[in-house]
Amino acid sequence: MAQRGLSLLEVLVVIAIVAALLAALTLSFGGSASRRLENRARRAQALIELACDRASLSGSDMGIRVGESQLEFGFIDAVGWHPVAGADSGDPLRPRSLGDAVTVRLQRDGRELRLGDVAAGPQLACLGSGELTPFVLEFRSDDSDDAWRLRGDALRRLTLERIDASR
Repeated sequence: MAQRGLSLLEVLVVIAIVAALLAALTLSFGGSASRRLENRARRAQALIELACDRASLSGSDMGIRVGESQLEFGFIDAVGWHPVAGADSGDPLRPRSLGDAVTVRLQRDGRELRLGDVAAGPQLACLGSGELTPFVLEFRSDDSDDAWRLRGDALRRLTLERIDASR
C-alpha cells in the first residue's frame, strides 16, 4: 500500500526546522538598528580623529560641519571654509551620511547648536596645533531606545559611550 501524504513526525520535523530558522533570523536582525547606530557613532569618531590627524600633519586647520543627516569636512583658511571633497570622491573625509532614522544633537560650550543651516561654516575645528573644539555629539535612533554620546575635548581626546535614551 502506497503512503499518501506526510506522517505526523515528518510534519513536526519541518515545523521545528522552520522555527529554528526564524529564531536565527530574528536574532541576527533583532539588534540591527542598535548595531547600525553604534557603527555610525564609531564611524563619526574615526572620521573626526582622521580629520584632526590630517590637520596636525599638514599644519592646516580643518573644520567639521555637522548637519541633520551628514558630516562634512573641510579646510579653514583666511578666506573661509573649503570642503575637502565631493560625495563621489574616494577621499575618506568626503561628506558622510549619518543615515535615516538617526537624530543627531550637537553641543558646544554647553549650548545646543542648530544643525539645519547648510550654508553656514563648520561648527567644530581641528587646529593644526593639535587642538580640537570641545563638543558633545549625540546619536539617537528613531527605531530603538539606543543612544550614543561622542565627546571631544580640547586635547583631542574622543570618548564614545552608550547613554540612556530616555533622558
